[in-house]
Amino acid sequence: GWVNGAAWNGDESRILTWSGDWDSPNRTAILWDAASGARLQTFAHESRVNGAAWNEDESRILTWGDDRTAVLWDAASGARLQTFAHEGDVNGAAWNGDESRILTWSEDRTAVVWDAASGARQQTFAHEREVRGVAWNEDESRILTWSGDGTAVLWDAASGTRRQTFAHEGSVFGAVWNGDESRILTWSDDRTAVLWDAASGARRQTFAHESWVNGAAWNGDESQILTWSNDGTAVLWDAASGTRQQTFTHDDGVNGAVWNGDESRILTWSGDGTAKVWDAQTGQLRLVISPDGTAITAAQWNQAEDRLLVATVGGIARIYDTDMDRLVDAACQAATRNFTWAEWQLYFPGEPYRPICPELPVHPSVPQASASP
Repeated sequence: GWVNGAAWNGDESRILTWSGDWDSPNRTAILWDAASGARLQTFAHESRVNGAAWNEDESRILTWGDDRTAVLWDAASGARLQTFAHEGDVNGAAWNGDESRILTWSEDRTAVVWDAASGARQQTFAHEREVRGVAWNEDESRILTWSGDGTAVLWDAASGTRRQTFAHEGSVFGAVWNGDESRILTWSDDRTAVLWDAASGARRQTFAHESWVNGAAWNGDESQILTWSNDGTAVLWDAASGTRQQTFTHDDGVNGAVWNGDESRILTWSGDGTAKVWDAQTGQLRLVISPDGTAITAAQWNQAEDRLLVATVGGIARIYDTDMDRLVDAACQAATRNFTWAEWQLYFPGEPYRPICPELPVHPSVPQASASP
């Protein structure tokens, strides 16, 4: 079955993957040794696994799936420590800050806060359709939920009282606070991402795509917003004016996008089977990765940003070296020629041709006017 997602642990010595489609017997999350590829531990559900996450010290793993459960596991032994049961597929789960509580959300139209140790249900938040996501605010006094009923809702975490509702014209796929929690950014299958005033519920800005919006995020200083859509684009916007600053294109829906640490590059991944690295300022394409031609479900830089972890519908989770100097040195040691003109246009579109291996001659297919020393 396809790999639904993958993530490194803190020191990047291990990789956690989760898998399974509706017809596959492979319905597991698996812990791997990143260096050797050896399988360290398997965590089995009875249906598709929708997600998995470590706790802070990586002693426990939380998984959730279409078997209507979220499960807490001992990471070392693989022992099942606690099961949190819904009446529908579980779409997500998360710990609170001190890991004393777990928040789950489900197709059964509820989000639930549980006691992590005892498994007791502490609070339930109800929508009129499936709950697609949930997040605590910083001090955990409020909970933000979003749903297929077309709303994102802000709740009082202790009492369960509804404090504010943010309405779209279609299912809400996601929502996130800004840093000081004065604004909320939501995105929807109504083809928009919307910036809201968290206190009043007033709509501050709308960012429009030509198909449903799969995700959105602020940059570090919240001056820009990055959105990605099933229309085959990720778009960089000015957060204040709503002006489109840059567009990054794929041949199919964009499943995810993220800045690197200094925000000089943007990583996008898509149903077209590629992950792409872009120059955030110019929009120039820097790198294309295509593992097996099937849709890419997840992509992630490591901390040094010289490797990418990519997972696909075709069942691959693979690490790619993206350090260009290291790649060029290795390629030149093995190569007998420089890039052809067609290869250069494919891998470095828009960039002036140059011999990657200076000790080798320019390939004869390169037009003389385009060759540079």
